Amino acid sequence: MVSVGSPGEGSVAQQSVPGAATPLGRDPSPEAARRWRFRPPGYGSAAIWLVSGLFRDRRSLLIALGAAWLNLPLAVFGAGVGLVGGALGGASSGILAGLSDRGVIPNFHGLFTSPLLEVGGIVGTVVGGLVGLVAGFLAGLLGPWLALFAQPVTALALVIGQVVGAVVIGLLYVTVSVAIEGWVLRLQGARRMSRREAALLTPIVEECASRLGITSPRVLIDDSNQVSAASGARHIVVNLGLLDEFHYDPAVIGGVVSHELVHWRNADAVAHAMVRGILLPIYVLYLLINTVRVRIHNPLLVFLVLAFTWPIDITVRRIVMPVQALDVRTAEYMADQGAVLTGHRDGLRHVLSWLQGSVDGGRNGWEQTLCASHPPNELRLERLEERGRDYGLPDGDAPPRALRVEVVRTWRQTR
Repeated sequence: MVSVGSPGEGSVAQQSVPGAATPLGRDPSPEAARRWRFRPPGYGSAAIWLVSGLFRDRRSLLIALGAAWLNLPLAVFGAGVGLVGGALGGASSGILAGLSDRGVIPNFHGLFTSPLLEVGGIVGTVVGGLVGLVAGFLAGLLGPWLALFAQPVTALALVIGQVVGAVVIGLLYVTVSVAIEGWVLRLQGARRMSRREAALLTPIVEECASRLGITSPRVLIDDSNQVSAASGARHIVVNLGLLDEFHYDPAVIGGVVSHELVHWRNADAVAHAMVRGILLPIYVLYLLINTVRVRIHNPLLVFLVLAFTWPIDITVRRIVMPVQALDVRTAEYMADQGAVLTGHRDGLRHVLSWLQGSVDGGRNGWEQTLCASHPPNELRLERLEERGRDYGLPDGDAPPRALRVEVVRTWRQTR
C-alpha cells in the first residue's frame, strides 16, 4: 500500500509501489528513459517495467487462461448439462423409489443403489443436480485432454503448449498495445493540449508527479463531455467534460491527475493489456454474441445464438468479470491514495462525491467487459477520510445537486 503523508506538508511517497522494481524516485538512467519515452521511472529498464506489469493481476491472468485456453467454457457447458440431467435423473429416481416403497407400483427398489435417492423427489433432485454439476464440470474441463490423448504425458505436453501459446499471444498483444497507444488514443478522439490547456495543466501535473517522486507522462485531451479521465501505459487522457464540469478547479484537477499518475506508475494499463491478450480468443466470440444481443431485433435469432453460446456468455459475465473486478478494485483504492500523497485529498473527494460512477473512463469495449466493476464511491470516500476529521452526511465536499423533477399527467388531464 502506498504510504499516506500529510497533505499540508507537501509529502513525497517514500515507500515502493507493489510490483515496482525500485522505490518511487527519479529514474537514475536518463539514457534508458530516452530510449522509451514516457515510461514510468523507478524501473531499471523497459523490460523490467513490462514484466512488473504483466504479472501484477495474477488472479485475472489465471482465470483468463482457463477461460480462453483450458476448456473453462466447455466445463461450464458440462456443468449445465450435468446439473439438468442429474436433477431430472435424481428426481425420477427418488419419485419411483418412493412409489415402490408404498406399493403404488411394482417394487423397483433393486434398481436404485443410492439410499439418498429413495427418500423422495426433492432430495433426489438436489443430490442428482449437485453430482451432475460437479461431474459435468470436471468432464468438460479434463475430458478433452483424456479423450484425445490416451497417454498422460501427451496430454500434459498439450496443456503446457496451450499455456505457452497463451503467454506468447499476451506478450505480443501487450507489446503492440504499448507501441501504438498514442495512435490508438488519437483515433479514439484524444488530441494534444492547446497552449492554454498546457499552461493550466502542465504545472499541476508536474507538481503532483514531483510530490509522488516520479516524472510525468504525456497528457492528452479528449473533447468528450464525459466527466472522467484515463491512464494508459505511456499517456494520461483528461476529458474536457471533467474540466468544464468543475470549472477548471486546480484542486479537482490535481486530485484526478494524482489518481491517474498512480495508475500509470503502477503499470496498471500493462497488467490489464496482458489479461486482454490472453483472453483474446474468447473475447472475440463474446463480442460477437453481445453484438447480436444488442443490435439484432429478431427474438428467434437471438434465442438461437444464445442457445448455442450461453457457456461463453456465462464464463465471461459470471466468472471472468467478477475475478477481474477484484483486481480493479484493489488498483482503484491504491490510486486514490495518490491524491492523499499530493495534498489533493479534498479535490478527489469533491469529484467522487459528485459522480455516481468512477472517475476512470473506459476507452473501449475491453474496459466495459473486463473492468466493469469499480469500488462503490462511498467506500472510496471512506478510505480517503483524514484521521481526526469529522465526515458526516450530506458530504461537505459534494457540490449541490439539482432536485430531479418529473412531470406526470393525471388521468383527468388526459381527458
